[in-house]
Amino acid sequence: MSLLTLYQVHAASQIICQPGQRLTRSKTSCEPCPPNQYNPKSSSSTECRNCEPCGLYSYQVMSCTPKNNTKCHCYDGFIPYDKTGRRCQCQIGSGIKMSGKGKPVCEKCPPKTATSEINSQCQPQHTQKIPGNATSEVNCGNEQKTVVPPSSSLAFSQTSSSTSTTAATTTSVLTTSTNSITELHHSRKHALWLAFLAAFLLLILILKLSRCPKKKTDIVRQGSECGKPVEESGEKFIPAI
Repeated sequence: MSLLTLYQVHAASQIICQPGQRLTRSKTSCEPCPPNQYNPKSSSSTECRNCEPCGLYSYQVMSCTPKNNTKCHCYDGFIPYDKTGRRCQCQIGSGIKMSGKGKPVCEKCPPKTATSEINSQCQPQHTQKIPGNATSEVNCGNEQKTVVPPSSSLAFSQTSSSTSTTAATTTSVLTTSTNSITELHHSRKHALWLAFLAAFLLLILILKLSRCPKKKTDIVRQGSECGKPVEESGEKFIPAI
């Protein structure tokens, strides 16, 4: 390596560019940052940073310069994610709506409305025994056991309604059970009658079948007695000579 090259390298290492500038590729001098780029501090870097636009729910208050990045500010009611203010959010409990000038505004949800996530619009709450609040909607599927006690008249009305519903349900269950038991009793009774009738008919059939062979035997015996010759006791027939 020549002495000239060593001198150039040493000289380049000593060059410090001012804010808004960068070191040339030859590393022999400084040059301004190109458009849409900036360098906020003195350095010996050959690169400048890219300008960043304003993001969600923020607007520009100062354009990007060779020395500074774009400066942004959140719209009314929005809270910045970080110190730059380029990205903002509308927190839970507040909702986004458009102002008369066509700009987004984050405002606290009015009564009977709520939001369940950030950067959303206020939605009407569902009708439920357990009231919601500005930061959460009611959950129709999961009722809490502990609720704020209502007024005496409302509590009495709800208690009466609950009692009536319970009584009606119990009556319906008892009626259904009674009807089922009655039908089962009638079915068993009908089955018993059929069984009794079948047994009676079977008994009659057995009796008839058992008497028929006896009658036939009596008839045969009577016929055999009529065909047998009758012998008189002590007398014999002597033909005439």
